[in-house]
Amino acid sequence: MSMESVTGVLVVLVICQVLLCLYAQPHSLMFNRDLGGGVMRVNGGQTITFQCEAAGRPVPTIQWLHDGRRITQEASHSYLDDAAFFERKPHDQNVDALQLGNTAGRLRIFCVTHAHAGHYACVAQTPTERIVSTAILEVALLANIYMWEMQRLEYEGLDVQLFCRASGFPLPRMTWYDRNNDVITDTHDQYKVLKNGDLIIKNISWAKHVGLYRCAALNVFGKDATEGILVSGKTLKYDSWLEYVINGRDLHLATLTTGYNPLKRCSHLSAIAPRRLKIHQKL
Repeated sequence: MSMESVTGVLVVLVICQVLLCLYAQPHSLMFNRDLGGGVMRVNGGQTITFQCEAAGRPVPTIQWLHDGRRITQEASHSYLDDAAFFERKPHDQNVDALQLGNTAGRLRIFCVTHAHAGHYACVAQTPTERIVSTAILEVALLANIYMWEMQRLEYEGLDVQLFCRASGFPLPRMTWYDRNNDVITDTHDQYKVLKNGDLIIKNISWAKHVGLYRCAALNVFGKDATEGILVSGKTLKYDSWLEYVINGRDLHLATLTTGYNPLKRCSHLSAIAPRRLKIHQKL
């Protein structure tokens, strides 16, 4: 064997020994891809994805936390799965397995809501090390009125609470408009806007309060609005607000049901009684 061949073999052996010594030592756990530590702002209803990658020896596992609590992405998986390894050792017991590798983890959230907002963490760990990468999720939700009072019938002299409930993030600011389309403020003794968005009208009367009221919800991402009708009278019937018109009979309104000019609001009845429609208001 020539000297060049011997030298080449020695070089290969030295390289192999160096690599084996290198792989035999535990490798520091590190992120190849982390969450960046920043803030992610998304609109409600979207699908978002967090992903991180970690390398180490032994091969790390990855789990996810939301506000410090572990997220289980599959109910059938157990926490014990993270520590369970079923690899066989080499036949030569003097040689340890390399167990050097990269692990990727992904957290996908479908149709995000405000409940998903908060601090997220990607946790990579081995039996000896643990590293964490974090991010903050902010979910922007448009102002949305989800319950309101379309019609309200009540006796004069009583107090009335008109519903208007809204959701959104940030929490929407609620504004009410009276029958004259003026903004209702707490400076009016007859009105009070509650924290939940409802409107209290005190000591209602036909002359002052009957009409159309509007409620609006506003945040930085959008606005939603709706309207409702307040009807009052000295004597009211609960069975029916409108009497059906047939065969030439007159139409009797026990109360004003909309706050607008009744002739304009009842124009859709013209197909039923085009020539004999009469309006009667009973106070």
